[in-house]
Amino acid sequence: MKWIINYKRQLLVITILVTLFLGYGMRNLVIDFNFESFYPKGLPEAVFYKKFQETFTEDQNYMISLALKSPEKDVFDVNFLKKADSLFTIISQYDHVDSFIIGTQFGYPKRSGMGSVKQVPYFNLDSQEEVDAAREKIEKDTAITGTIITKDQKYICSHYLVEPEFYDSKAKDTLVAKMDAILESNNIEYIATGVPYIRSEYSRKLRFEAFLFPMLCSVMIAIFLIITFRNFYLVVIPLVTVLLGGVWTYGLMATIGQPINLLTNLIIPVILVVGISDIVHITTKYLHELKAGLLPDKAMRVTLEEIGFATFLTCITTATGFASLSLSDPEFMKPLIQSLGIKYIFGEDIPPIRNFGIYGCFGVVSTYFISITLIPNILTLIPKEKLMSARSFEGSKKWDSVLLWILKTSTGNKGKVIAVFLAIILFCVYWTFQIPTNMHMLEELTHKDPVRKSLTFFEKNLFGVRPFEMEVRAKGGKTLMDREVLLEVEKIQRYLQKDTTFNLFISPVTFIKSANYVYHFNRPKYFAIPDSQETIDEIYAFAEASGDNTDFLRHILTEDNKKGRISARTADEGSDTHREKEEKLKEFIRQNCNLNLFEYQITGHGHLTENSLNYLRDNLMNGLIIDFIVIGLVMGLVFRSFRMVILGLLPNMIPLLATSAVMGMAGITLTASTSIIFVVIFGIAVDDTLHFMAHYKLEIDKGVPKKDAIRITMLETGKAMILTSVILLSGYSILLTSTFGSTVWIGLFSLMTIVFAILTDLFLSPLLIYYFGPEEKIQKPEMEKSHTEV
Repeated sequence: MKWIINYKRQLLVITILVTLFLGYGMRNLVIDFNFESFYPKGLPEAVFYKKFQETFTEDQNYMISLALKSPEKDVFDVNFLKKADSLFTIISQYDHVDSFIIGTQFGYPKRSGMGSVKQVPYFNLDSQEEVDAAREKIEKDTAITGTIITKDQKYICSHYLVEPEFYDSKAKDTLVAKMDAILESNNIEYIATGVPYIRSEYSRKLRFEAFLFPMLCSVMIAIFLIITFRNFYLVVIPLVTVLLGGVWTYGLMATIGQPINLLTNLIIPVILVVGISDIVHITTKYLHELKAGLLPDKAMRVTLEEIGFATFLTCITTATGFASLSLSDPEFMKPLIQSLGIKYIFGEDIPPIRNFGIYGCFGVVSTYFISITLIPNILTLIPKEKLMSARSFEGSKKWDSVLLWILKTSTGNKGKVIAVFLAIILFCVYWTFQIPTNMHMLEELTHKDPVRKSLTFFEKNLFGVRPFEMEVRAKGGKTLMDREVLLEVEKIQRYLQKDTTFNLFISPVTFIKSANYVYHFNRPKYFAIPDSQETIDEIYAFAEASGDNTDFLRHILTEDNKKGRISARTADEGSDTHREKEEKLKEFIRQNCNLNLFEYQITGHGHLTENSLNYLRDNLMNGLIIDFIVIGLVMGLVFRSFRMVILGLLPNMIPLLATSAVMGMAGITLTASTSIIFVVIFGIAVDDTLHFMAHYKLEIDKGVPKKDAIRITMLETGKAMILTSVILLSGYSILLTSTFGSTVWIGLFSLMTIVFAILTDLFLSPLLIYYFGPEEKIQKPEMEKSHTEV
């Protein structure tokens, strides 16, 4: 790596120019979160759902629900209702509100005369007496209780549909902010939810954490560097260097137009702590050589030859962890792999995961490049005497005594140590299989989060938060308005209605029943499918002619009446529960319905979100396989020894098993977010193992006996391994401050994995190398030169 010293000025110019370019691009950085982006592009269910949305707009994706609480014992207070009506109406007039259902103005259809139908409001707000008169009717009407007024009668609700084209714009945040502002200024208690509202809240939280994480991480790194080196230069220079890696990463994302989302928000803390780890290895070795009497340039050359290649390997392994996420499901890989006659085992493209992998990989590599070019060149420009006072832990008797005790305990108790680790592995394997997989729609939010609490409120007091959608298609020349087809669809709807978690049904069946009910002047016995086809046709014509029902009809039926939808709301009981219910529903349809008359497919935002997360979670295991293969190949290339590859990979399986065992014992759900941990953290955990093995290889190459080589390696790399693990722990600990439950779990499990990894590296790796590692000189790749050749 002499080129780093030989071309220091050119590298500095390149680094400055790229930093200026990407730093300027950061001005365009945006933050957003889109649930639909997690749908695999080529997944048949995702393709079908897109067509379903084009035919029947899933209004629930664009709906904001708002509930206002009465300060009195219930909502039947005329003063409260007037205030609520005023606020509901003001909000309905905001820009980008397409349509609305205002609770205080909600009514029921009633036939008037021969053909006209008018909406009769439940409430008359002229006096308290009028409101009291409406109470009895409202309490008996399920159309309003549990949908507009909560079951405990303390809240009244309105629903607003935003314009679909505005759904992905920043204007939704403005709408939500205006709504919150007017409600808070009127000192009224409220609860709001809905996909646009949730997305706006997600974006707000992400904006805060996108600022908080780098700031906290920088503070943690600065504190660590102060404690470690106690030298101004060795605090400021490394900190600025890794922050430049963050600038490059965010700058590239902004230049390309990639917004920060829930996943990419985690990249900066990761690359900061990983980058500082490499810098600590380089700086510690450089100080060691300076104190050994070498001049700065010579000391840096020795450092780069002995440490530079090891840090390069750790960069490759960490970048592999991220890259495997982008390679585990890319569209461009499929034809290439199939052309080679290899079975394509990966899934479809999932943009957030792919982007997390791409930009994470870029961040790690760019931070390494900046570190390996800036740090050596800047440090060699600083006078030697200004660095000699820096603390480097060299010759510390406490360090040496602790590390030698660990080595003696490990190698001197072979049977006991191996027995302990085998017991740990068996224990972990058992608990790994106990990990629950029942995911909920907002699994990434904690139960105390206001957004999740709002959803829970609506689920308990009004209606379910999980949308259910089924497309029904008539067969054999029939239409959904044929009586025999309607009766079959009604069987499905009645089956669903037996489950009390389902409510708010919209379907061809509810349409024709409601039209029949109104047609016969709201007499309850007529809320049913008419007895004859002629009556159905008559009622259908009546409904089309009565008021503006065309838009509503197109929400549940196509113009030719060949396709329709069954839409409802249900409780969010978890993916496993919903999958079981869907299987039972399919079995009921197979046994009780005439499938010669119609066909169906379950779809919708809730169904697809859960299936996509399950699909993603399972597919991430492919990334872990890629991790093992690529890192194994890197070890094989470097050490030219199959035994060394096995000895390097084996200890790093234990931290992953230990972390998964903790998840099983704690009953923590395996979600897509927690699955990502295993893919990324493996590439980071293996870094210390590579440093240990690379230094051992260096000593063996010098002709040092195995026992002495392990002892020297433990003393010289053990300190840096512990220090870098402390850095990783401090860096990942900031994720525990997140308001997103998934981010907290990622931080917590990463901390556990790092702790398990350093314990395994210190106690198991020396033992395995001592008893099973090669003693002879390991053949070096041509790319590496020895210390003596420098």
